[in-house]
Amino acid sequence: MGKLDVYLYGQTVLSTIHKLAGKFPEIDGYGEIQKSFLCPGGEVMNAAMLLSGLGLSTAIGGPHWGAETADVLGRYAERYGIDTSGIVRGDPKGSGFNYYNSVGLSLVWSLISRSLRSLSPE
Repeated sequence: MGKLDVYLYGQTVLSTIHKLAGKFPEIDGYGEIQKSFLCPGGEVMNAAMLLSGLGLSTAIGGPHWGAETADVLGRYAERYGIDTSGIVRGDPKGSGFNYYNSVGLSLVWSLISRSLRSLSPE
């Protein structure tokens, strides 16, 4: 990558957005989900996508992307031309779990991400 305009460090996660089939239900009401979208989230990924979309060369680094999340996050980063060479990928020590590490914060993500991926319309 050439000249770097912005380097970002912090959260990159997957989020699920649900589109309701009708109006938002009343309190204690019921509603159907029409469609679900698996997409990137976290302040760093969202900021990097926005800044890259505005023409700035952008890189992110620091957090760990587990095997369950790296593919989806990597595809979005590639689409926006975001340099992810500072991201560590894969399951740590073959544990079968995915860890997200940023600024000393560790979250077990594997079971949650598997559930979210099953909702994704791929």
